Amino acid sequence: MNKLLWFSIGSAVVGTALLLTGKRPARKDLPGPAPQYGEAVAVDLPVPSGWRRATNSEVSTLPELQVAANALRNTPGFSSMVYGTLTPLVASDGKTYATWIEQHYHPPGGPAQPWGLHHGVTILASTAPGVGVGDDPPMYRSNGYSYLLKNERLAQGSAPPPDVRLPFDVIVLAAEEYQPDLPGYEVLHVPLNDSGPPPTHDERFSIYDNAARIARRVRAGKRVLVTCWQGRNRSGVLSGLALVNLGVPGVEAAGIIRRIRNGLTNPYFYEMVVRSSK
Repeated sequence: MNKLLWFSIGSAVVGTALLLTGKRPARKDLPGPAPQYGEAVAVDLPVPSGWRRATNSEVSTLPELQVAANALRNTPGFSSMVYGTLTPLVASDGKTYATWIEQHYHPPGGPAQPWGLHHGVTILASTAPGVGVGDDPPMYRSNGYSYLLKNERLAQGSAPPPDVRLPFDVIVLAAEEYQPDLPGYEVLHVPLNDSGPPPTHDERFSIYDNAARIARRVRAGKRVLVTCWQGRNRSGVLSGLALVNLGVPGVEAAGIIRRIRNGLTNPYFYEMVVRSSK
C-alpha cells in the first residue's frame, strides 16, 4: 500500500472515530507531518452548567447565531483567546444562546480547514427554565453586561433582551444588525459595522459625537447601558470614548474595556480610544 493511500485511509479512520465517539485525538495520534496539524495539546471542556449544544435546526433557522460565531472567529487574536469563553446573546426567537470557544477538530486531508486541533466557536442554548420573551434570562443578568464605573451609571454589554426590564434609563444600540424598539428606555441608535475597513470620516464623527452624548447622560445621573452584538468592540469604542469624556485617560479607558469585557480587539476602535484625551 503506497503512502498516499495509507494517508487517506488513516484520515478517514480518525474522522469516523470522531463522529462516533465525539473524542478529539491528541496531537501524537494524528498521522502525517506534525507541523500542519495545528495545536499540540488536546483540550476537552465540559459544556457549562445551564447550557446545551444548540441543534443544527436552531442554528440554521436563526442566522444571527451564525453571524455571531463568524464575528468571533474573525476577531483579531481569536486563536489565542481563552478556551471556555462564553458570551450570551438573545436571538430573534427571544431565547438565550451563547458563543462558546472550545477546541474543534478537522480530519487531515478533508475539505474543512484548518486541519487537526484548533480554536473553534460552538453555539450553546440556555437550559434555564422560563427563559424567553418577557423573562429576564439569568445568564444575561450575570454575563450580559458589565459595569465600567463604580457608581454603576455606565455599563457595557451584549444585545439586550427584548421586552425585559433592565436597570438602566438609556440603552445604546451599536450593532447595525440589531436595532429594535425598546419601549421604556431612552434609546440611542448608533449602528456600526465591526467587520470591514477602518471607519470613514463620517463614521468616526458619529462615534465621537455619540460618545459625548453618552457621557452627558452619565453626568446627568442617568444609568446608561452601551451595547452591540457581543458587547466587545462597537460598544467598546463608544464606552471607551465616553470614559475619556468623563475624564479617564485614553489608555486607561481602553484597558478597562479590555480587562472587563475582553473588548476593543478591533485595532481601529482601540486606536480611537487610546489616542483620545480630554
